[in-house]
Order: sequence, then structure tokens, then C-alpha cells
Amino acid sequence: MTVERESLLDWRRPGGSALEDFIDGFTRVRTWRLLAQRDIEIRYRRSMIGPFWISISMGVMVTTMAYLYGGVFGQGPTEYRSYLSFVACGFLAWGFINALLLDACNCVVESEAFLRNVSLPLTLIACRVVFRQLVYFLHNIVVILPIVLFFGVGLKMTWFELGWAIAIYLLAGLAVCLILGPLCARFRDLPQVINNVLQLFFFLTPIFWMPEASPHRTLLVDTNPVYHFLELIRAPILGNGLPEASLIIALACVAILWTLAIIVFLWSRRQIYFWL
Repeated sequence: MTVERESLLDWRRPGGSALEDFIDGFTRVRTWRLLAQRDIEIRYRRSMIGPFWISISMGVMVTTMAYLYGGVFGQGPTEYRSYLSFVACGFLAWGFINALLLDACNCVVESEAFLRNVSLPLTLIACRVVFRQLVYFLHNIVVILPIVLFFGVGLKMTWFELGWAIAIYLLAGLAVCLILGPLCARFRDLPQVINNVLQLFFFLTPIFWMPEASPHRTLLVDTNPVYHFLELIRAPILGNGLPEASLIIALACVAILWTLAIIVFLWSRRQIYFWL
């Protein structure tokens, strides 16, 4: 009997109270880790470099966008090196945010086969998605760091602060999965709405343009939560430390997301099987 099969057998037990169900998924570390690993293996079966295809695609996109918009913004050789690092770190953080949100929309629907046959806590589904995206992020950072090191201003990354930033992303990602997973299973048009909103934020957020270049800084930068989440990862990699304002806003967003996540969880935990 394989390890995966043994883990699947552990799921077959009746659901308890809302609190037990909520905690149960988080504590089954081995189960959601194996599920996430299986997802990655299936996606890149027979591929020679596996998830690094995502990293290579990001590296090509970063260098192309930086070269294109560097010329549009009139960047000189010295300015271009700094701008390339800015864009690379921005794309790294945006890729993490974008992938977490889109994966969260489909996390319940993609687990339909499991949910119809076993008692599977929603929190376990959320952990599965977040861990999977964390693995992709770690692959991407392997590609981005050399860009910052060789083509940027040098590697001055503060590892401790970057670790805190990733932890905040993971907390936010778990809450987002608990919110969007059930809602998108109930309202099947919602993923398309979220996808369009993300495309809008991609252009309105300082990813490939500098914050000081915007004539509407208050609207597009200071009050933009996506920008502050970007800065949590971009600033430590560039050696600037965690911006205090971005940290406060991100933590406030995490608190709001978890409040909504608990509300949606209590509302949907018994009804979600009828929406599949």
C-alpha cells in the first residue's frame, strides 16, 4: 500500500463540530503536503525540468517587460539596472499573489472528486493550495535572485524580513482559499470576475512602473493593498527592509480576510457538498 493510499484512508471519518473541522485540516500536515506534491508531479509528468518552466517563463517575461518599459520611460544604463531589479521583484510578488487568488477560486471545484467520497475539511484544501503555490514561489525566486544579483544593484536581501513577508502571504492565502473556494463553487461566474479584476490591478499597481511616476499616487499606490503586499517581498529582496506602512496595511488586510474566512466557513461547511 502506497503512502498516498494510507493518507487517503485517514480521511474517512465523520465530521465533528465547526471548530474541530476547522482545526483538523491544519493539523494533517502530511496529507496536504502529499496532495500538493502529487498535484505538482501530475502537472509536470514527463517534463525534464518540471516547475522550473514557470520560473523560466517569469524570467523571460521580466527581462522583456523591463527592456520594453525601460525604453519607454527613458531609463539610462545605470537606471535600467536598478529598474530591472524593481520589475523582477515586483513580478515575483505579483506572481505569488495572482496564483494564490486564481488557485483559491478553483480549490473546491478541483477537489470535487474527493469531497463527494470522503470527509475532507475545507482547511485541508486551503493548505493544499497554499503549500503548492509556496513550492512554485520558491522555484521562481531561484530565477529572480540571479537577475537581481547580476543585472541589478547587487544582492542585499534581508532574509529574516523576507521570511516574515512570506508568512504573511501564507496566512492571507489560507484565508483567501477559505473565502473564494466555497463562494466560487456556489457562484460559478465569480472566478471570471476575479480574473478580470486581477488584470485591472496588474496595470494599476506599480509592478513595471515606479510609484513616484504616478500623478495619482494616493489612489494607485498609498491606498492600493496589492502594492503594499508587493512591497512586503520586493523591499526585503532589494535590501530596503519591510516598509512600516505596508506591513501595517497588510496585517490589517489579513485580519479582515480571516474574519471573512471564518464567516464563510461557518456558512458553507454543511452546504458545500450540494454546490458541486
